[in-house]
Amino acid sequence: MAQKAVGLIVVSVIALACVSAVSAKDAKGYKGDILHKPATALTWLTNPQHAHHGTVVSRRHAISRAKRQLMHQLKRSGWLGAALCVHGYEGSWTDGGSPYYGGLQMDIDFQQDNGIVFYRRWGTADHWPVWAQLVTAYRAWQVRGWWPWPNTARYCGLL
Repeated sequence: MAQKAVGLIVVSVIALACVSAVSAKDAKGYKGDILHKPATALTWLTNPQHAHHGTVVSRRHAISRAKRQLMHQLKRSGWLGAALCVHGYEGSWTDGGSPYYGGLQMDIDFQQDNGIVFYRRWGTADHWPVWAQLVTAYRAWQVRGWWPWPNTARYCGLL
């Protein structure tokens, strides 16, 4: 039991430390947003190159905790419900139909502008986890509002 607790603490500390180690280029403009810490921790924790840190169980707990923090922040901001409404009129989370990809139908330029770390790691948005698609959409929403999804945002009463 003590070994599991120590493993969880080590992985949590490493994940939180990596937040400050993210390069300024990859985090440009996002350091002040509410999703920066949990999204960066999830990106780091799910990277196979970092699999040697902590135990399998401690990593699983840390990933679960970071996902809960991320979803809590999105729900608390009131943004998640609106984004899920938009998603309901868009494609599935794994929709790979060119030129729009993923559950919020993001084109390549949108993905590169708002989720370059995810794009470099997994390719197009149809291969991203749902949390990564939501983080990317949230970052775009902070700058552009609901205008990247004009028709579906109107259906949801957001425009």
